Amino acid sequence: MLKIGIISYTTSTIDIAKGVSQDTKSELIVKIGFPNRQVLKIAQRLEREDNVDVIIASAAIYDRIYTYMHVPMVRMQLINYDFIKALHKASKLGKRIVYVEFATPLTHNNFYDPDSVESFFGYDIERIMMHSTNETKNIVSRITNHHYDVVITPAKCVLDELPSSVHKIELIFGKEVLHAAVGRAIQAVAKISREREKLYKMQTIVETFEDGMITCDKMGNIETFNAAAEEITGISAHNLIGRNIKEIIEDEIIGKIYGNGLGTVDEMIELGSRKILVNRILIEYGLVIKIQEVTKIQALEREIRKSLLNKGFVAKATFADIAGKSGTIRELKNMASKYAASQSNILITGESGTGKELLAQSIHNVSPFNKGPFVAVNCAALPESLLESELFGHEKGAFTGAKKGGKAGLFELAHNGTVFLDEIG
Repeated sequence: MLKIGIISYTTSTIDIAKGVSQDTKSELIVKIGFPNRQVLKIAQRLEREDNVDVIIASAAIYDRIYTYMHVPMVRMQLINYDFIKALHKASKLGKRIVYVEFATPLTHNNFYDPDSVESFFGYDIERIMMHSTNETKNIVSRITNHHYDVVITPAKCVLDELPSSVHKIELIFGKEVLHAAVGRAIQAVAKISREREKLYKMQTIVETFEDGMITCDKMGNIETFNAAAEEITGISAHNLIGRNIKEIIEDEIIGKIYGNGLGTVDEMIELGSRKILVNRILIEYGLVIKIQEVTKIQALEREIRKSLLNKGFVAKATFADIAGKSGTIRELKNMASKYAASQSNILITGESGTGKELLAQSIHNVSPFNKGPFVAVNCAALPESLLESELFGHEKGAFTGAKKGGKAGLFELAHNGTVFLDEIG
């Protein structure tokens, strides 16, 4: 059952809440409070001791405490109907009517407009704005000095101090007002529950990433800071989640990662002796930051190249596989071995079928690059229009027929190895 805290300045709310509790199947805990310094303590006890899921508060109380609370809050406002009933009753008790209301800085409420009610029904009443319960004695003196016949107010502290010669009408929240507020409270809790579920799913997904991932909402509040980000930065997620990233950019590490807060691609920063690659992506719901250690990227590249070797980019032939014992063959092998130690390009000429690739593989296997891939390319089989893209690769959509995700070029695949360009004539 949903547990809802209610802070009201009128005791009648307690009785009304019993019926609303049954209607909505919610547990309603009512506390009496006034818009003064003590009301925040009442709200915090509801939050910490009663463990309520949401708090409903009258407008003047809400305005004082909502910025300090961690649970969602719903503002309960009087409606014109309640005010009209009180005015109608007051008009039968006397001519000089004064309305004492709690001041609230929030915007005008479409459901409660005393000015319009007075104008429409032709009532002529005075109004006194009460900013704090500390003003009670002054307001009571003002009322008695001006000889008002009837006082309408939600402030029971004023009613209790008035002399018996003055008619008193307590302006209370009707069942409809509380019922509507409870409905909004239930919706608020449901919405937050859905948002928390989405956030939990996102956090679970982000935690699976090997790259450091940091996400912030529109306001800059840090929502996720995965284990990889903790490892790279040396900062615990516990110290960051929920904090606003703009408030902690003075931290050297966070400041470098956040930068100017704008989107960026492959920005290189230094954290101590380490080089970090930063990508910031602005999205509709906030900011996503991806951080990667350059050394890990390089290690990943090495793993990719190893896998390429397993896929067949390997030279199998050695000089031992080249048949022949003539002086010419021995001299060829000797010269090729010397050239293999060089990092210069080697030109092999010969008729088709004389074993140029066999010699190229043998050179690769005794060269300093023998741990890298051996990529053989038959240039004659490549159309001239595609030769460049095959050798150097292309981005996605670079031309008609290009692969959706782009393609690595053969030179890139042969990194730290050998490229054998056959049939280049």
